[in-house]
Amino acid sequence: MARGMALTIGLNSVNPKHYGGWSGDLNACEADAEDMASIA
Repeated sequence: MARGMALTIGLNSVNPKHYGGWSGDLNACEADAEDMASIA
């Protein structure tokens, strides 16, 4: 049987300097990554 690995990363914000001043407030991205990790 094949075996694989998954890397799940969740960010709740980004650096505004790299996104034109947008702070990148993201809702629940870390929670989504945790959910994907539990499925994998």
